[in-house]
Amino acid sequence: MLKASIEVNSSGSPGINGISGFSGSSGHSGSSGSSGSHGGYGGGRGGNGSNGHRGGNGTHGTNGSRGTHGGHASDIRVLIDGMDHHSVVISGTVNETLCIPDGSVKAMRFYANGGNGGHGGDGGRGGDGGSGGWGGSGGSGGSGRSGSSGQDGGDGGDGGDGGDGGDGGDGADAGDGGNGGHIIIETHNPALLKFVHAECYAGRAGSGGSAGSGGCGGSGGSGGSGGSGGSGGNAGSKLEHQSHSPHSGKSGKCGHSGHRGNSGNCGRDGRRGMDGRSGQPGSLLFRVLDPITNMIIDQGSSLFDLAVTSFQLFAVEDDGIFEPGESVFISNVTVTNTGGMILPPGTMIQFPTLNNSSKHPFFSSNMIYAIPQPILPGGIFQIPFQFYGTIGDVAPPNVNGPFSAVMAIQSSASLLTSPFDQGFLLNNYNVTYPIKIAPLTQPSQLGRCEKGTVTVHFHNISTIIYGSQSMNSERQHLSFVISFDPRFTVHNEPNLNGVNAIEEDIPLIHPSMTYSRSFQIELNDLAQFFETVPFKVSLKLRGKIIENMESSIRLTPNYYPTSPTQNHYDVLLFTDKQIVRQEFLSYMKILEGLGLSVNIWDCERYGGLSFIKNPPPMMPLAIDPALTVPVIGSMNPNMNAPSMMMTTTHTGGDVTMNTITSTNISTHITTTHPNSIQRHAISWIHGGYEGKILIYPMLNQGDENNLLSEDLFQILRGVSWNSSIDSNPNANSTALPPSTLGAFIFIGNVDGSKFRSRLFKPVPSKPIPEQELREVFLISTPNERDLERKCNEYFEKVLHKVTPSRHYSSCALKFNPKKSGVFSKTSLGSAKYKELPVTATDCCFSLNTSSGNSQNFMVADSQNNLATNQFLVSSNFGRLLNTVIFSLPLERRLLLLKKPTEWLSQVKLVEENGEVSNYVKAILWSLYYNIYEEILFRDEIGRFTSIIKNDFENHVAEYQAHPERVKLSENLYLMLASLRKMLKWKGMLLSKTKENKRNFEQFADAMEKIIFTKLITDTTHVENLKKETKQKLKVLPETYFSFHMKFMQRLLMSHYQNELEKDLSSGLFGSVAKNFHSVSDGNSNFLDYW
Repeated sequence: MLKASIEVNSSGSPGINGISGFSGSSGHSGSSGSSGSHGGYGGGRGGNGSNGHRGGNGTHGTNGSRGTHGGHASDIRVLIDGMDHHSVVISGTVNETLCIPDGSVKAMRFYANGGNGGHGGDGGRGGDGGSGGWGGSGGSGGSGRSGSSGQDGGDGGDGGDGGDGGDGGDGADAGDGGNGGHIIIETHNPALLKFVHAECYAGRAGSGGSAGSGGCGGSGGSGGSGGSGGSGGNAGSKLEHQSHSPHSGKSGKCGHSGHRGNSGNCGRDGRRGMDGRSGQPGSLLFRVLDPITNMIIDQGSSLFDLAVTSFQLFAVEDDGIFEPGESVFISNVTVTNTGGMILPPGTMIQFPTLNNSSKHPFFSSNMIYAIPQPILPGGIFQIPFQFYGTIGDVAPPNVNGPFSAVMAIQSSASLLTSPFDQGFLLNNYNVTYPIKIAPLTQPSQLGRCEKGTVTVHFHNISTIIYGSQSMNSERQHLSFVISFDPRFTVHNEPNLNGVNAIEEDIPLIHPSMTYSRSFQIELNDLAQFFETVPFKVSLKLRGKIIENMESSIRLTPNYYPTSPTQNHYDVLLFTDKQIVRQEFLSYMKILEGLGLSVNIWDCERYGGLSFIKNPPPMMPLAIDPALTVPVIGSMNPNMNAPSMMMTTTHTGGDVTMNTITSTNISTHITTTHPNSIQRHAISWIHGGYEGKILIYPMLNQGDENNLLSEDLFQILRGVSWNSSIDSNPNANSTALPPSTLGAFIFIGNVDGSKFRSRLFKPVPSKPIPEQELREVFLISTPNERDLERKCNEYFEKVLHKVTPSRHYSSCALKFNPKKSGVFSKTSLGSAKYKELPVTATDCCFSLNTSSGNSQNFMVADSQNNLATNQFLVSSNFGRLLNTVIFSLPLERRLLLLKKPTEWLSQVKLVEENGEVSNYVKAILWSLYYNIYEEILFRDEIGRFTSIIKNDFENHVAEYQAHPERVKLSENLYLMLASLRKMLKWKGMLLSKTKENKRNFEQFADAMEKIIFTKLITDTTHVENLKKETKQKLKVLPETYFSFHMKFMQRLLMSHYQNELEKDLSSGLFGSVAKNFHSVSDGNSNFLDYW
């Protein structure tokens, strides 16, 4: 069986590496000197220690052995012959016949490389010198006899010197590299050289051996320690004739320590060996011989090689776009001979099929072109041929958007089936369709009975005309289908079929142009509010769907304009595009379940909350369709407004509204805010929502900034919220208009401190009396912080003392110290302050969420809010329900307590401890906190308790007939008793809170009288209730009646008021004044509003 390949190797043998020398041995350590003799009792001085002995020298390292030379390569000369690669005859240096498989590379390999020189051996390391011996210790001195001195100790011996290190061995020289051989390869068939690989490199020089390092000298021995001195003799007994007692003898001196021995010398490093020399390269010679004359017709030292340098792709019917399923051809293929010999004829060029998962497929027609002529070295040849293929087709799309992919096409070049490495050239091409659906123009939402316009656009990105009326109508035929959900009514479309769809041809679209088609639609009665109703556009090319575009329109309720004198709604619910049907139904279940009527303002529909966000220039004023209502064009709600007619328009933008037409365009000037904020022509703020509940589920965190401060003040304190401030700017504290009992609830995260700081902006400032900004400075020098401190003291000692529920902020501070005498007070300058027209007891809340916004606020609950009437108080549904109850005007809550709605009477609330309660306890929770607020803030005395007492007194018969009379009475009494207990020991006899306590006691006495004489008349039941309540109070948590407050954030409770609340529950009322500067967030930032 013939061989498939051959390898002829006449390379020289590599040199042998030298052997490294041996390391020298370390010298032995010197022996230690002997210790000196002991002086003995009554003897003499201790003996000296002897010196330590010298350490031995290390031996020398041996030299490395020399590397040998690499061998020279032998020459190779062969003749290669054969008609093709399946029968190749090799003769000469080697004789062999081969049958080379198709696609082989380097099947015939010839090596005549010089052998590499051997590396020299490394020199051995010298041995380390031995350590010197330790000197002997000196002997101890003899002890003295009675009364005599002890003898000195002997000196220690010197340490021995260290031995010298041995010298390192020399590295050996390396061997030389061998010379490469000469290779001559001849053939009569130059194509066979495509399978040849030949090498004749010079052998590399060997590296000289490394020098051995000298050994380290031995360390000198330590000197011996001196002997200790002998102890003195003991004193003798005192004789009768001696006046003094005898002394003991002195101890002898210690001997001197010996000297340390000298370290030995280090050995010398050896010499590095010499590197060898590289060999001489051989030579390559390829010859092509004439088959008849054997004359040389081509020769060179390098073979031919081929590279495909470029090609181009064209569509058979070229429109500038490569589309799926289209026939294409490859042309202008250019190749270059990058080798050193003539490329023989017969090289095959093709573009095979590429079908891998990462790229769009290309299917080749498998056409092959054989280059018919030789190509000289460096020569370029352009193939006069076209290679056909097809772009892979795709199925009709099931996703939105245009089809787009990348297709790869790669060339292949081979000679006798052996591929050229540079013959693979890869180009990428974008694949798409010539027509695309451009972004739709449509309203994002529509109101009931409101017509809108949906416009579809088709854009031609090719270079030719497309359409059913084009010259090649079959090839370039276009049509589309628009399918509407049955909840759409499509007007004036005779081609509308039975499935609410329209299919029609597209006549003509010129290159780079767009064809548009509009449809007038309306959401019919099948659609429900806040449903997102879909429609779909499908584009067809030659009858095949090539692109789908799906969109939808949200059905939003119309806002029904109201007036301050005609507003029967209890709640204004703000919505936006995040509110879906299930969310809306959950909100309405609470609001309608409480018997509240709801009006809706959709922020997406009307372009904003308090103002129009990002209004376009000359934006038409907008309200709902077909309304003829007065437009209030000023922030003053009492201003007479002109009457205007409204007609529907559709601009296709994000906000679809209605224009106001009038013969006098000057009357269309909308409210302009000082910061160029554009108000709505008809706005909810003029609709009489003072005293109502406003709920704002925020689309994004931070959307609370869409509510103007003035609007919040108006909801909570009425349209004249600023009249008292303007009328008496020099008063210490403003007498606020009474609360409207309105509320504002944000769904989403709100930073309370930043929120309150922003509220100060529209509030006018008032001067702080100059005498409040004076202080005596005897030692220190006043600075700006002293002025800030005096402002805070004014709030603490003057304003908050009277109105602790209010909010104050310094502004316009001007530090200008002046002093009239040595011991007089220094005037620190001037300052102003602002006072919010709302209090901490006004209802302004936020319900925080994990995302910061209201997306899926209700849907996120674990319970099915629409299918159950039992809710966790910690769920979002439970949190909002309790917050809405708390936000209702007190009279409305008391009415619900007496006459609950059918739904409210069925609601069960599961508390955190697992206890299940009903609406009675939920309403009592809210009453408890109102009473608590009265106790906390002296400026709120009587605001809630008088109403509660009067209601129970005036409706005793209804409470007596209440189905939950016993539970109501028991919980009400427990609530009063817990408040009494708290006030009994919380230091409430201080003068500043005495009035609060007295008012509560009067209220509690009156309520308990009603409970025990009107509601529970059985004396036994009364006594048992008192006993049971007394026992409950011992274990009742402080937050039993107010735990639900932790589920909502009270935005008008500053850090100062929170500290007051903590002090009330901890009995540390006096700490508020002491820590005022650290707790008053309203004064931490000094705003400079003028």
